[in-house]
Amino acid sequence: MNFEETLDWLYGFQKFGMKLGLERITHITDNLGSPHKNYKIIHVGGTNGKGSVCKFLESILVRNGYTVGVYTSPHLQHISERIVVNKKRITEEELVSLVKKIKPTVEEMMKNKNNPTFFEVFTAIAFEYFKEKNVDFAIIEVGLGGRFDATNIVDPVVSVITNISPEHQNVLGKKIEDIAFEKAGIIKDHVGIFIRALEQITDTSVLANPKVLALNKQIGNIIVGRRDGYITTTVTETQAIQKVEFLETGTQLTFRPFIGTDGYVRMELHPEDSVGGLTAAQLPFEQTTEVTTNVIVRDGHTILIGGLFREVTSESRSQLPFLGDIPHIGDLFRSRSDSLDREEVIILLTVHIVSNDEVYAEESLEYLRGIERTRVGLRRGMMWHGRERLAQSYYRKAVDYFERGDNDRALWNVQMCLHNYPRFLSAIKLKDEIEQTRDWEDDATIGRDFVYQLIRRAKGIDGRVRAIP
Repeated sequence: MNFEETLDWLYGFQKFGMKLGLERITHITDNLGSPHKNYKIIHVGGTNGKGSVCKFLESILVRNGYTVGVYTSPHLQHISERIVVNKKRITEEELVSLVKKIKPTVEEMMKNKNNPTFFEVFTAIAFEYFKEKNVDFAIIEVGLGGRFDATNIVDPVVSVITNISPEHQNVLGKKIEDIAFEKAGIIKDHVGIFIRALEQITDTSVLANPKVLALNKQIGNIIVGRRDGYITTTVTETQAIQKVEFLETGTQLTFRPFIGTDGYVRMELHPEDSVGGLTAAQLPFEQTTEVTTNVIVRDGHTILIGGLFREVTSESRSQLPFLGDIPHIGDLFRSRSDSLDREEVIILLTVHIVSNDEVYAEESLEYLRGIERTRVGLRRGMMWHGRERLAQSYYRKAVDYFERGDNDRALWNVQMCLHNYPRFLSAIKLKDEIEQTRDWEDDATIGRDFVYQLIRRAKGIDGRVRAIP
């Protein structure tokens, strides 16, 4: 049984659709020896933000030395995205091996007309894989609802419910209370619960992910926010002096590391979250939440700072002219709207002692790769008919034809690429390589001619030189 046959077998269960219930998944896991009872489980449910919470928890646990499995759904590109251990996906060979192990039980169920769903089969595979990998924690994302979801056979140490809003109403119920009841089904009697239910809450937003290099015992500072400028005036007997000052608001973190000899670092921390601005009279105002503390942390471990809340309350009143002023019945023609926006800022600070320049250089290179991944991801999210997307498409075709030795088609595609995006450096280099020329040398500039003149004088060369090799 190879990987393609394995995928065909797994996707064959999609024809059975979506069926809630715990009997089928319980039967499969019982025959595997209840693998989900061999490690601690964090169960994550809710409407939106489940994936973000899973990644958030995974980063914290992995940073602190635990082996962590994560099971999420659906996948975007490859089925292996669903099952991850310490940020490494399950391999094709491992998935084939697990399917062979689970296949006899599943086929026996099918003979008895007790057909499991794709999600139930894959959930059982995830549980068994985490057992084989001897994970300390498994973070399990609910598939649909919660009470009768296939993942709800687990006995978690913590249940997490992110937010609840209308979804799958044909299955979970029409009312928000019914949906909340189904999702709250993952709560067990003895587990800790983080609930943000029946509120209007957005997904987690990453404000910034900076890397800061600070010397031992020296202050480092990060600011993510805004600077509002205002003018101050100082008046003396002889003159008036005006200057521009700035009010900085947003999220700030000031820190100072004190590195010990035992691999520990004492971090002096001052997180601050503030909102503010300028009044109509151009006077600054600020509302802030801040704290100063010291934390001892081991090299490579993560500090989590929470509790930085910001609240904005707004009230609005309106009424119909004249009718709203009528005694007693005027209330019928008035309206009132109150809102409270409450946000929490969470800071994750991972401390690394840099004692090896090569390691630091590699970390810097990896960070650069991360920036490139983000840039490419943003570009792929642009409209398909945009100039940059078209240029990327033509460039990929040009590279493909060039590798095949079809220089004519490669040249045509690279010219179309440069027509859409003339500053595409990789395409310019490819065009030079195809034509074995450098067109940009014919486009002389004063700056280049000046540099050539200096080089010729230094080498004692007279006359015009087109290019310096």
